[in-house]
Amino acid sequence: MRELPDHKYMSKVQLYLELDTGAEATVALRRDGGTWETVAQLSGAEKRRFTLPIYPRRCDRMEIRLTGVGHVRLINWNKCIGYGSEY
Repeated sequence: MRELPDHKYMSKVQLYLELDTGAEATVALRRDGGTWETVAQLSGAEKRRFTLPIYPRRCDRMEIRLTGVGHVRLINWNKCIGYGSEY
């Protein structure tokens, strides 16, 4: 049954970021309390917007950390849900 929460997983997270001139951003991901893994490092020579897709492995808990230098804005984020089987 697709309505059950146990059969759902996050297939993709998409971040929409805007970096001002000279700004730098690092996006890191941690799954189930493990170690932080750097997913992307972005830098803007001029003001620019980035769409960053993240394809995480299946886990019970996921954290995203956004750090950087300069002015960085998280404009939007989106998550896509996939459906798995009972097995």
